[in-house]
Amino acid sequence: FPSHDSLTRNIFQVLGLYFGEPSSFLICYTPDGLEDLNYTKHSGGTRTAIFVAYTNNIPIFNIKNKHSQHRLEMFLSGL
Repeated sequence: FPSHDSLTRNIFQVLGLYFGEPSSFLICYTPDGLEDLNYTKHSGGTRTAIFVAYTNNIPIFNIKNKHSQHRLEMFLSGL
């Protein structure tokens, strides 16, 4: 299981040091392609970042998934 330090780091990476500057989106990779709360043993420690992003309505793009790669391209073209 991930250490507390890596879990804390994931939270700060998504929400900012003081939780006031959340990321605009999350790009990640997990072997199971996780983008929601249905994690598996293959989600690893990245599931913490995905959980935080998901529960804060931050778009998640797991590049394991072909459809996410396309969604990311579309998302970035709209910025």
